[in-house]
Amino acid sequence: MKRIVQFVGLCALIQAAAAAELSCPGAIGAMTDVRIDPARVVRPGVPKTLFGFSVDWFQFQQGHVRQGEVRPEVIKWLQPFAGAAYRYSAGNEMDWSAMVGPLASRRPVYANYHGNALPTFGPEEYLQFLRQVNGRGIFLLDVAGKRYQGDRQRMIADNLGLLDWMKGKQQTICAGGQACGVDAYELGNEVDWEKGLRWPGPVYAERMRELLTALKQTHPEAAFVANGRTAPWGSGGAGYNEPSFDASVAQEIGSLVAGATIHPYYDGNPVPQMKSHIAKLAATYRRVNPAAQVYVTEHGRWPSANPLGKWEANWYQASGGWGGISAANFILMLTDMPEVRTASWHAISVSGPWQLFHWNKGGDLVYPSAAYWAMRAIREGYLEDVVMTTPTLVEARDYAGGYRLRMVGMAGADGRMSLLGVNRARVATAVRVIPTANRMAGRTVQTVMFSSDLAGADNTDAEPYRYQISRRSFNAVAAGDVICVPPLTAFSVVYQ
Repeated sequence: MKRIVQFVGLCALIQAAAAAELSCPGAIGAMTDVRIDPARVVRPGVPKTLFGFSVDWFQFQQGHVRQGEVRPEVIKWLQPFAGAAYRYSAGNEMDWSAMVGPLASRRPVYANYHGNALPTFGPEEYLQFLRQVNGRGIFLLDVAGKRYQGDRQRMIADNLGLLDWMKGKQQTICAGGQACGVDAYELGNEVDWEKGLRWPGPVYAERMRELLTALKQTHPEAAFVANGRTAPWGSGGAGYNEPSFDASVAQEIGSLVAGATIHPYYDGNPVPQMKSHIAKLAATYRRVNPAAQVYVTEHGRWPSANPLGKWEANWYQASGGWGGISAANFILMLTDMPEVRTASWHAISVSGPWQLFHWNKGGDLVYPSAAYWAMRAIREGYLEDVVMTTPTLVEARDYAGGYRLRMVGMAGADGRMSLLGVNRARVATAVRVIPTANRMAGRTVQTVMFSSDLAGADNTDAEPYRYQISRRSFNAVAAGDVICVPPLTAFSVVYQ
């Protein structure tokens, strides 16, 4: 007995008994049997904050806010990522007091890569946005703004005022247990790297100790995260971005913070390499504070250099199909790293390489990038617990990380089970999902897939929905369900 369901002409999904045949055009190698045991929990309560996004206030308001309100279509597209961490950023310059209150009373403030702009997506609109999308907040504090003119006491007073304001607004906007509060405050952005700052570890730590002492006296409930070293996979520069940055900061203020941040950019450096840097940062802080966690406040695929022209010609690699597959791969890697608390893809923006949504300026329309749909594909199958799955990697040379498939099995409190994965190969591959004890036989199974083309292209103004997710449903069988995964695909298989 056999049933066949076609997948967009690329491959077929067949469920049958043990002797089932498989139709999977272009597949190479033997079929991979994946065994999932929902009774053996590897990581309970995996946080939904591993799916998150960085929000630069100006870039966000430029394409996504109209008359002080976030576009309803943007809210709708983000609601499936319930529980995501949204990092509110203004870089290292944010005059927050000019960004709150009635819109008519606000004044222009400095915006990254733009100059002065009138803020219509200030901290209050951000909190409202968190409530609308059921998100969690990471708020970047201005600890190094030029407007302070080196006056440390002015910087401390300014941030005390911000936290006072935030506490009152969260009690108002987030009343009734609504999940829109700020989980942590980030103490500056890449201060060891940014030109004009380039603070050594001891300098940064000494300044943050003074700030933290003041903030914790009046806001003991607030959590803070220190800057980790920027791009620790690099060699740094003469006199800045020093390899000793993390150790010196952790030693001085590790006991005062909830952890540290890191900004992994891949796939010039493969995703597994990022894991080693994250683990090293966590270990450094946990020597001082065993409960410390890593907050990935930026991540994304770095577009490759273009030796024949401008780098901008390769920007599509960040938010196109390749960027989405890389990001899905990275997020899945984090699911078995309990030391990681949040991960925010960079960024919800309308300029630069990384754009979760694109802005059609002519029609003033926004639409999701291919990267959005890739992350959405694995979020659809994201359940409460990571469970024992064998194998989680299928080794091959198809990807510089040393594997073809990365997979994660999950289980929900409601009895559901899922397999999340990415196929990094440029050819299709066959996977047979075998739940233990055949407890899933007869259940409805839904597959959700996003497939990139071989060029890693993105959606465009001319074809805004060329790349999306596809869904199919079927009934599970006792012998295991065979899934044909197309090339360069992020996928979820959910047993309802």
